[in-house]
Amino acid sequence: MTYITLAESKILLEKAKDTRLYMAILLELSTGLRRGELLGLRWQDLDLTDKTLCVKQSIIVNYAKKKNSNEDNFLVSTPKTKRSKRNIPIINDVIEELKKHKIRQN
Repeated sequence: MTYITLAESKILLEKAKDTRLYMAILLELSTGLRRGELLGLRWQDLDLTDKTLCVKQSIIVNYAKKKNSNEDNFLVSTPKTKRSKRNIPIINDVIEELKKHKIRQN
């Protein structure tokens, strides 16, 4: 497995700063969320006062989708194990960025 270094993380965040993906990249790097967990994250899963996020769902690929079907390519799924459903602390800098992101979204 290949990991991104701290220096590479800083460069990635700097390059992504003014893009729509910045918040997702920042959350990914600061929390270690899996891709599906990140994609399944909703505002209601975040507690900015307690500085935590709760992993309650994940977005998964629907490999069973039949060709030319109206089924979705992606499905919302609950975490596979009890350990996967968890609360993750969020650092202050990320909380501030989340607040700015919420304002932009509204």
